[in-house]
Amino acid sequence: MIRISLPLRLACAVPAPSTGCGDCGDSRRGQASRTSKAAPHKVCGLVVLFSYWARPSRRRLYSRRSLVKCGTRTGGKGDVTAWVAPTVQAKGAPGGNLALGAIQHLEDGSVLLHGQVYDEARNGWSPVLLKRIGLTDTWQSKELTLELPFGKIAKLAHRESGSLEQELPSWPANLRGCLESWPLKGPGSVILDPHFFVQRAAALALLGPGPVLFPNGAAAMALPSLSCIHAFEEEINGRSLRSLLCPSAETLEEFLSEMPASLSSAHFDVAAALGPEKMAGFAIVLQEKPLGLECESLSWTCGAVLRRVEPGTEAEKAGCRVGDLIVKIGDSEVLQTPFDDIQDLLAGPHPITLTLSRPKLSDKIYLREVPAADDALSSLSSTQLSLQDLVPRLSQHFGTNYLYFSEKIPMLFAGDGGTASHLHIDRKPLMQFCHVLHGTKVFCVSPPAEAATPGPVVPWEANLAQEAVLSTDMELPAAAGEWLQREDVTLTVVRPGDVFLFLGHSLHAGCNGASEACVAVFHGAQPIAYMAQGAFGPAYQVLARQILSR
Repeated sequence: MIRISLPLRLACAVPAPSTGCGDCGDSRRGQASRTSKAAPHKVCGLVVLFSYWARPSRRRLYSRRSLVKCGTRTGGKGDVTAWVAPTVQAKGAPGGNLALGAIQHLEDGSVLLHGQVYDEARNGWSPVLLKRIGLTDTWQSKELTLELPFGKIAKLAHRESGSLEQELPSWPANLRGCLESWPLKGPGSVILDPHFFVQRAAALALLGPGPVLFPNGAAAMALPSLSCIHAFEEEINGRSLRSLLCPSAETLEEFLSEMPASLSSAHFDVAAALGPEKMAGFAIVLQEKPLGLECESLSWTCGAVLRRVEPGTEAEKAGCRVGDLIVKIGDSEVLQTPFDDIQDLLAGPHPITLTLSRPKLSDKIYLREVPAADDALSSLSSTQLSLQDLVPRLSQHFGTNYLYFSEKIPMLFAGDGGTASHLHIDRKPLMQFCHVLHGTKVFCVSPPAEAATPGPVVPWEANLAQEAVLSTDMELPAAAGEWLQREDVTLTVVRPGDVFLFLGHSLHAGCNGASEACVAVFHGAQPIAYMAQGAFGPAYQVLARQILSR
């Protein structure tokens, strides 16, 4: 995570129409203000401090009978018009349409809609805050009563790129149905408008409960951080990563031996790469120390697989091979034991008995992350911009001049989809996102420690009140599905390109060690806790050059 000190003055134009500026009493609502270096515009106590959005653009408002739209003239693209906020038809709204800024889920289960309606008297858009009446299609403010189906709003945040029914096949059907229509359950907010995100999302994250999700925010805010991923996907063109590397290898040992030396040190998702057992349940007794073995975790932080066997050692003579899984140490089964604990057992002073299994290499192979700053991948991404240059900044009004980022530069995930991993909360004081099911992350936060979490949904040991680990690669018990549907459990579906903003110490947004404002763009990947970031740079460059040369 990068800690960034923020300047406290910056000129910016007030976006219109969809800024939500009316809540702070600004008389210039719906108009682009003149920039002022002396007095930055304030929105409900939030000083708008950002550089990427400081370029003024020509904006227009118009009304055609009952059809009312709000738009902005985008800079640098000629006469191309892009809508600032999505509009939906709503019975009872002035002009017949409602411009949507955000949906806010409160802890009591109620739902608020932040939007704007067209004010013909003022010939401009005015902000409105509507509350949903129960589970009906009726929304009310002090002045208005609108009829607007919730499903119509949900479609605006539902991405066509993935189906939850395909991505989460073992989940209860009623839970999948709930997530399919909307990407957030429980306290939190979903942003629908980029300008609303810039000016108001921080206030929602800091003053309201739960995280703030901006579906497809990277594209809506024109962030270039996903260009490397898109270019990589085009280059692979549906081919498996295995077919690009060593398609003839049947075991992990063969796979590593046939690969370039620098690439063989890269970190693979071994659980995904290893298939059905080729040989199971053979035991060896090792008395010499050191053992002459190097291991890595089998699946994220649990289990162990042999990554290196020193030639000529007792381990090699006893039959240990690269890719063997450690099933037992002595009489204790360790497939689900934390990797750190396994390392401690192997390092003990006494002779040990290992029970191993030898799986075949499957077709699915993963590399964890590839920094876009590497020379080879920079040619793919064609950008050197970091996220810290592109994300809205916060002011000292909220008690902080820092933002926390999960990565400074765009990151690339190289893999073949298909299998799931755990929702991983690492052991460092960082907030990072993980890869779950075809680039979709399911973010689950546990309630207070006294509440039980059944099945594979377990609280994170070090911070029971804030975080949970959710396994999506096994059948989900009914009790776990019921727990996930509780109102005090926040569940957010995050796909690559989504922007996620939250306060680190919030009970509904788990962040390890960071208590200030946090923001991240999800890229579909996550380095594991014990990975040395940057240590595999040369290996990734080799991979990128191999792909580019084909």
